[in-house]
Amino acid sequence: MNGLRKAATPFRRVEGPLAASFGRIGFALALLLLVSLAAAPDTLRGSTLLTMLPFASMLAIAAIGQTIVVQHGGLDLSVAGTVSLSAAVVTKGAQEFGGTPAAIGVAFGAAVAMGLLNGVLVARLAITPLIATLGVNALAIGVVLTVTGGVPTAAPQALTRIAIERTLGVPNTMIAALAVLTLAGVVLQRTVLGRRHVAVGVSTVAARNAGLRVDTYRIAPYVVAALCYAIAGTLIAGFQQSPGLSVGDPYLISTVAVVVLAGTPLTGGRASVVATALAALFLTQLNQLVLSVGAPTAVQYLIQAAVIAAGVAARELTVLQRAADRVRTRRREPPAAGPPSSHSPSFEGAES
Repeated sequence: MNGLRKAATPFRRVEGPLAASFGRIGFALALLLLVSLAAAPDTLRGSTLLTMLPFASMLAIAAIGQTIVVQHGGLDLSVAGTVSLSAAVVTKGAQEFGGTPAAIGVAFGAAVAMGLLNGVLVARLAITPLIATLGVNALAIGVVLTVTGGVPTAAPQALTRIAIERTLGVPNTMIAALAVLTLAGVVLQRTVLGRRHVAVGVSTVAARNAGLRVDTYRIAPYVVAALCYAIAGTLIAGFQQSPGLSVGDPYLISTVAVVVLAGTPLTGGRASVVATALAALFLTQLNQLVLSVGAPTAVQYLIQAAVIAAGVAARELTVLQRAADRVRTRRREPPAAGPPSSHSPSFEGAES
């Protein structure tokens, strides 16, 4: 336990930067809303917001999964295939397995299998996360084509109602996102599992020295992320009613953009799922603003790429600034006193 405490000590030092990241995305979102109010006020009308929130919610769910993987220094490129697989299985499975609940169960099971395969390839076979998840993404797409025969299937009515309807005026997709956000936040911030997850992400060596089962904690994020993708894919299937076979493709770049916007270091470490949710809301509103001024859809992808580049650059500049501040602080510190001389009374007394 002492080793675990020592390993956990550095994580608390990241509280400042983490809070700063949260503040930055909150400020950016507020600024975007002001710009939207001036440039395209229609995007902030109640009806428009209720239309936008489901998209932000589904993106937030998928991005929370991506965040959990990035905390370990990985990047899950199988998000697109897993979302598409979940959507395809839940729509096709409703016909094959006799009901929506069974289809959802099979879709979640298929996603977990993909996540488990990702984790084993990365943790046990030491394959680079980008290569491993890219291969699993191709596998998921192949399964989609096999299951559907290349033909999209309509979502069951029960699932469509769940995804489209509202409860007390709040979109059900948003309620699902809040549930995922709350659960992820509590587990990551308030439980031993969450602290150990962060410990492995910061330093596998320190975590292993502390007695943690590092491989287990490296596999688990991919499984949890796949569950998030399955939830998002299931909701997308119901929301779109007849989802395309590549319905998950837009979530590849967008989830990475959200993670970067939220201030999560791509090298691993601590993260805020609340900041992730705010970043998802920011990116969705930004896309809405771009479309409202008549820009083509392709501009969305250019903006997302620019967001990733700017986010990474901003974080690197912040790291360099902190390093420079530390150097300046050390230079201002007075030199440490040297050891007492050989004829010092206290030294002689110690020798005698």
